[in-house]
Amino acid sequence: MEHILVSRGGAYIKWFSEHPLFGRIYPRNGTLQKDLCHHHHEPSCFANSILGGVKGFFIGYSITTIIKLFRILLSKKRRKHLKSEIMKALTDVSNSQIGKFLGTLLFTLKSVNCFLRWIRQTDDKYNALIAGSLAGLSITILSKGGGRADLSLYIWSRAMAVVIGMIVSKLSNNQKIHHLWGVLGFMILQAIIQNAHVLEAHNIKPSFSSWIDHLSGLNIRKCADDIAACVAHNEGYSFPKSKEGSHHHSTNEVKDKKNIIKAKANCQYYHDSCVSQNIWVWCNSFAEAFKMYFPIYTVPRLGFSLLKIKNSPAPFTAIIKVVYASAKDAARSSAFLSAYAGILCGVTCFLRKFASYDRRENIVFAGFACGSSMIIEKPSRYPELNLYCLPRAAECLYNVLVEHLFRSSMKYHETPGLDVIVFSWSCAVLFCALQFDRGLVRMPFRVILEKLIGNN
Repeated sequence: MEHILVSRGGAYIKWFSEHPLFGRIYPRNGTLQKDLCHHHHEPSCFANSILGGVKGFFIGYSITTIIKLFRILLSKKRRKHLKSEIMKALTDVSNSQIGKFLGTLLFTLKSVNCFLRWIRQTDDKYNALIAGSLAGLSITILSKGGGRADLSLYIWSRAMAVVIGMIVSKLSNNQKIHHLWGVLGFMILQAIIQNAHVLEAHNIKPSFSSWIDHLSGLNIRKCADDIAACVAHNEGYSFPKSKEGSHHHSTNEVKDKKNIIKAKANCQYYHDSCVSQNIWVWCNSFAEAFKMYFPIYTVPRLGFSLLKIKNSPAPFTAIIKVVYASAKDAARSSAFLSAYAGILCGVTCFLRKFASYDRRENIVFAGFACGSSMIIEKPSRYPELNLYCLPRAAECLYNVLVEHLFRSSMKYHETPGLDVIVFSWSCAVLFCALQFDRGLVRMPFRVILEKLIGNN
């Protein structure tokens, strides 16, 4: 009896392994699936998918837990009850949210890609696009208050960099042409951002708006409300009522200002002298930017040069060289930001005098002009700066268009399902590029994706 059961069990196992469906998803002796799939170190496609999901969950859970532990160590109040706080951080259920998201994303990506290879008997870009788009739906696991919209915009900016890089490389292989396109793109992004920052601050993130305020100085910040009020009056639309945390005036306050609209056409309403004010903006912006950039350049460079400094016959001289190189790069980046703020303020003053009053076109053109300061920076930083501004400009543009075209106050993060669609499309583009043309995905983001996804 036992012999019969064993023989029947062996027959079932043999049938299962040689079945055209299961035999290719769980390959035994066949070569077709092994040729299509690149995970030869795994026993089967199913095992590869499961291991990917477990890996994603562990990475997400570990990142969340480590961040919470660092917050506990940096908080004086929570350090008093260190053991209990650490136990809470390790056992918190919310730690698993990012783990579930990454685990589901990797499991779906790998399993769907392998399944499509078996169904279609080929490995092409269509498989990668479908697998990436379905894997992108895993973002629904994250709560909307947990930065889901920000994550979708960030991944979208990386996907757009792939698409734009592919288009530009087909048009021309000249690096100077690529740099010119980078500067032009940055100028367009700044026109969109400054339009929202000065005239429609309710359509831009408060944290990003505050950073521009801190950089730009008094010429824009103290008069931004008045400029927006003048533009609203001159263009004949009602100024949006202020929300909590917004620097906008209400409509009633705008009506009270009608008597001084003509006075505001003169820059003396905002500052005593345009020249002195713009010199102050240039100097103040350079000082603030240098305080930000110097540690950003110095700390990583010192960290990567520790071994070289240790083995150097003159360690002090090696440290001085590293600090000098960092200060030189920080000064160049600070000059870029000071030129950005100075051109923005200077062009605003010039156009106010030229047009005799404030109007929307003045602010848009001033934003476009200040983007030309990018030529001061290293060309290698052009993509980095564009990728930083692209998601913020896209969110501002979406909010402004929805408000003016559809008369709706619904923002990007409030639109149902939009972040899911954006993230799903972005994952499809990135996964397709990573699998078939990795050079389109910029470093170090490409290294992160390769370590996360692995061979697929």
